[in-house]
Amino acid sequence: MDHAYNTLSLAKAYESQGYYQDAKDIYDSLNEKFQGKDTDIQAACTRMKKALENVGSSGVIQTKQDPRVDIKQGDVRVAHHLEEWIRLLVLQKRLGLFRRIQARVL
Repeated sequence: MDHAYNTLSLAKAYESQGYYQDAKDIYDSLNEKFQGKDTDIQAACTRMKKALENVGSSGVIQTKQDPRVDIKQGDVRVAHHLEEWIRLLVLQKRLGLFRRIQARVL
């Protein structure tokens, strides 16, 4: 992973999407960069370590708030890719519309 893009925002995005290992890697590199002085980043490192421990070999994340809720990590990734696909589909439609309008003007 390119270290130039390792930002707190990217780590939070990875965390929210269920990419805990990627988020932990970024949090760890940020923690090194700030020499352990940022308590929020330290807390995030601990949170990601616990999240990774909760992900078993089945890929199921047990949440501490409600143990009845099981989120499969694969489902989170599929949802992310579906959202991205829909976003790209909308952009493709907008680009097609733009090209038709441009062809009429020129």
